[in-house]
Amino acid sequence: MSKNVCHGVVYDQDLHDRVGAAADSNPALALIHRMMTEYLSRHPDGKKFHDPLAACCAIDRRVGTWAQVEIYRRRDEWGARHASDTRTWIITGYDRQRFLDTLLAPGLRSGPPLTQIT
Repeated sequence: MSKNVCHGVVYDQDLHDRVGAAADSNPALALIHRMMTEYLSRHPDGKKFHDPLAACCAIDRRVGTWAQVEIYRRRDEWGARHASDTRTWIITGYDRQRFLDTLLAPGLRSGPPLTQIT
């Protein structure tokens, strides 16, 4: 996933409210909401939320905008440029609504409640 994409997703108060509204239907979201309530009290600007974006792109490939690239390294920096026949793909953008739909989907209820896991 391109750093420019993943660093553009921030868990802020708006996302916190959405997660809270879905928390009753998904124990993982309930845990995220509980933990982020404390985090946001100390960091009201929010937190970069790139790992959940990457997970949602793995769950539903349509979340991401994919491009075939070649990876290159020049001096101490690396990057990617469009190429064909490389079998290397990166995410260059994402569909915010599809990301939210995937993230906030009802969860499976199996195993002990996450609130009991320490």
